[in-house]
Amino acid sequence: MTYGWAILIIVLVGAALYYLVIFSPSTFSSPTGYTGFGAFQPVAWSYNGSSGDFYLTIGNKMDAAVTITKFQVTVDTTTVSNTTNLPTISKNKQATLYVSGLPTKATGTAYTASIKIDYIFRSLSYTDSGQVSQYTT
Repeated sequence: MTYGWAILIIVLVGAALYYLVIFSPSTFSSPTGYTGFGAFQPVAWSYNGSSGDFYLTIGNKMDAAVTITKFQVTVDTTTVSNTTNLPTISKNKQATLYVSGLPTKATGTAYTASIKIDYIFRSLSYTDSGQVSQYTT
Protein backbone atom coordinates (compact mmCIF):
# COMPACT_ATOMS: atom_id res chain seq x y z
CA MET A 1 0.00 0.00 0.00
CA THR A 2 1.30 3.44 -0.85
CA TYR A 3 1.02 6.59 1.22
CA GLY A 4 -1.58 7.90 -1.23
CA TRP A 5 -4.00 5.10 -0.39
CA ALA A 6 -3.40 5.53 3.35
CA ILE A 7 -4.13 9.26 3.13
CA LEU A 8 -7.26 8.60 1.07
CA ILE A 9 -8.55 6.12 3.69
CA ILE A 10 -7.88 8.59 6.51
CA VAL A 11 -9.76 11.34 4.65
CA LEU A 12 -12.72 9.02 3.96
CA VAL A 13 -12.91 7.87 7.58
CA GLY A 14 -12.72 11.50 8.77
CA ALA A 15 -15.49 12.53 6.34
CA ALA A 16 -17.67 9.63 7.52
CA LEU A 17 -17.17 10.59 11.18
CA TYR A 18 -17.99 14.22 10.39
CA TYR A 19 -21.10 13.13 8.47
CA LEU A 20 -22.21 11.09 11.50
CA VAL A 21 -21.85 14.25 13.67
CA ILE A 22 -19.01 12.75 15.66
CA PHE A 23 -16.59 15.50 14.58
CA SER A 24 -19.14 18.29 14.27
CA PRO A 25 -17.90 21.57 15.84
CA SER A 26 -21.21 21.94 17.68
CA THR A 27 -20.50 18.67 19.51
CA PHE A 28 -17.49 20.23 21.21
CA SER A 29 -18.61 23.82 21.70
CA SER A 30 -20.45 25.00 24.78
CA PRO A 31 -23.84 26.61 24.17
CA THR A 32 -23.22 29.11 26.97
CA GLY A 33 -22.20 32.62 25.95
CA TYR A 34 -23.28 35.79 24.20
CA THR A 35 -22.61 37.64 20.96
CA GLY A 36 -23.42 41.12 19.75
CA PHE A 37 -24.42 43.93 22.10
CA GLY A 38 -22.66 47.28 22.10
CA ALA A 39 -24.16 49.53 24.73
CA PHE A 40 -24.84 46.75 27.21
CA GLN A 41 -22.94 43.76 28.53
CA PRO A 42 -24.92 40.67 29.48
CA VAL A 43 -23.85 39.64 32.98
CA ALA A 44 -26.26 36.78 33.68
CA TRP A 45 -29.35 35.28 32.10
CA SER A 46 -31.80 32.56 32.90
CA TYR A 47 -34.59 30.88 30.95
CA ASN A 48 -37.03 28.95 33.12
CA GLY A 49 -38.13 26.19 30.76
CA SER A 50 -41.14 25.15 32.82
CA SER A 51 -42.69 28.64 33.06
CA GLY A 52 -41.33 30.38 29.95
CA ASP A 53 -39.85 33.23 32.03
CA PHE A 54 -36.61 34.87 30.89
CA TYR A 55 -34.34 37.11 32.96
CA LEU A 56 -31.36 39.09 31.66
CA THR A 57 -29.02 41.12 33.86
CA ILE A 58 -27.14 43.71 31.83
CA GLY A 59 -24.45 46.24 32.60
CA ASN A 60 -24.55 49.75 31.14
CA LYS A 61 -21.32 50.36 29.18
CA MET A 62 -22.33 53.89 28.10
CA ASP A 63 -20.77 56.98 29.69
CA ALA A 64 -24.10 58.17 31.15
CA ALA A 65 -27.45 56.79 32.29
CA VAL A 66 -29.77 55.05 29.81
CA THR A 67 -33.51 54.47 30.05
CA ILE A 68 -34.74 51.13 28.74
CA THR A 69 -37.98 51.55 26.76
CA LYS A 70 -38.47 48.02 25.37
CA PHE A 71 -37.03 44.58 26.07
CA GLN A 72 -37.71 41.94 23.40
CA VAL A 73 -36.71 38.27 23.41
CA THR A 74 -37.09 35.69 20.63
CA VAL A 75 -36.62 31.96 21.25
CA ASP A 76 -37.35 29.57 18.40
CA THR A 77 -40.18 31.38 16.57
CA THR A 78 -41.77 33.00 19.62
CA THR A 79 -41.14 36.70 20.29
CA VAL A 80 -42.24 38.39 23.51
CA SER A 81 -41.56 41.91 24.75
CA ASN A 82 -41.89 44.07 27.82
CA THR A 83 -42.48 47.83 27.74
CA THR A 84 -43.55 48.41 31.36
CA ASN A 85 -41.60 48.84 34.61
CA LEU A 86 -38.28 49.07 32.77
CA PRO A 87 -35.32 50.67 34.54
CA THR A 88 -33.05 53.62 34.05
CA ILE A 89 -29.52 52.26 34.41
CA SER A 90 -26.76 54.57 35.63
CA LYS A 91 -23.28 54.53 34.13
CA ASN A 92 -21.38 51.33 35.03
CA LYS A 93 -24.43 49.91 36.88
CA GLN A 94 -26.52 46.80 36.28
CA ALA A 95 -30.22 46.02 36.03
CA THR A 96 -32.30 42.90 35.44
CA LEU A 97 -34.88 42.77 32.64
CA TYR A 98 -37.73 40.26 32.50
CA VAL A 99 -40.22 38.80 30.02
CA SER A 100 -42.68 35.93 30.25
CA GLY A 101 -44.56 33.89 27.68
CA LEU A 102 -41.70 32.09 25.95
CA PRO A 103 -42.23 28.45 24.95
CA THR A 104 -41.80 25.84 27.64
CA LYS A 105 -38.82 23.51 27.34
CA ALA A 106 -37.43 20.62 29.34
CA THR A 107 -34.88 21.52 32.00
CA GLY A 108 -31.35 21.30 30.60
CA THR A 109 -32.35 22.05 27.00
CA ALA A 110 -29.85 24.22 25.11
CA TYR A 111 -31.32 27.43 23.70
CA THR A 112 -30.31 30.63 21.93
CA ALA A 113 -32.30 33.77 22.65
CA SER A 114 -32.18 36.78 20.32
CA ILE A 115 -32.37 39.97 22.36
CA LYS A 116 -33.38 43.46 21.31
CA ILE A 117 -33.20 46.38 23.75
CA ASP A 118 -34.61 49.80 22.86
CA TYR A 119 -33.29 52.62 25.03
CA ILE A 120 -32.93 56.38 25.34
CA PHE A 121 -29.46 57.86 25.73
CA ARG A 122 -29.05 61.63 26.00
CA SER A 123 -32.59 62.23 24.65
CA LEU A 124 -32.06 60.06 21.53
CA SER A 125 -33.53 56.62 20.88
CA TYR A 126 -31.29 53.66 20.07
CA THR A 127 -31.50 49.88 19.75
CA ASP A 128 -28.96 47.33 20.93
CA SER A 129 -29.16 43.66 20.04
CA GLY A 130 -27.39 40.36 20.45
CA GLN A 131 -27.84 36.73 21.35
CA VAL A 132 -27.38 34.74 24.54
CA SER A 133 -27.11 30.96 24.80
CA GLN A 134 -27.32 28.57 27.71
CA TYR A 135 -29.31 25.64 29.10
CA THR A 136 -32.82 26.06 30.49
CA THR A 137 -33.29 25.90 34.25
